[in-house]
Amino acid sequence: MDAVWNRRLDMITRATTAGGRKMTRSRWAVGVAAALVLSGCSDEGANPTPASEPAEQTSLVIPEVGRPLEVGADACALLDERQRRELGLPGVVRGDGDGTCDLHRDAQRPDESDYLRIVVFAEGGLADQYAQCGTLDCSRWTTDSIDGYPVIRAADELTAKYRGCKIFLGVSDTSVVTFVDVAVGSGAGGEDCARAERAAGMVLVTLG
Repeated sequence: MDAVWNRRLDMITRATTAGGRKMTRSRWAVGVAAALVLSGCSDEGANPTPASEPAEQTSLVIPEVGRPLEVGADACALLDERQRRELGLPGVVRGDGDGTCDLHRDAQRPDESDYLRIVVFAEGGLADQYAQCGTLDCSRWTTDSIDGYPVIRAADELTAKYRGCKIFLGVSDTSVVTFVDVAVGSGAGGEDCARAERAAGMVLVTLG
């Protein structure tokens, strides 16, 4: 695992260093944040890169969604302004498509080391997300529930080390809303899912 992490960190370092200059702490944080977002949350149609040293996987039992909810394609519509302000993230930055939405403290000056990304997968349930484990290290993934709806907590070495969090929320057996919380440099290591869990609960209120 250390070899995998070192190669990933080396890629981050190269990507965030320009013109031979030494990488600053803020640039390093942005690189780590990008890795947190990309790890275990591949876009639809993307070809995931196989892990060089896959860890032994733990088989998860994926719960069915007892009361399915309909979710649209627009991730930014899942939380209204009041809800975003309650999270302390009123700023909205849309991704390349409607299915991705980044919430920031200030949309005019987005901080890439502290934000919450919401992604809608409207054509695949939790079982499809878990199927990524053929190419990813999912040895720390666990199942849980939020307000009666099943979730996969997609923990990995990056979320544990840099206070990140990835949660797949099953809103139906064929739809998932993913929350990737990035808070690099906000304190000591260890996963911190409080903000992502709160956002997930708010989304369930919106959809319900």
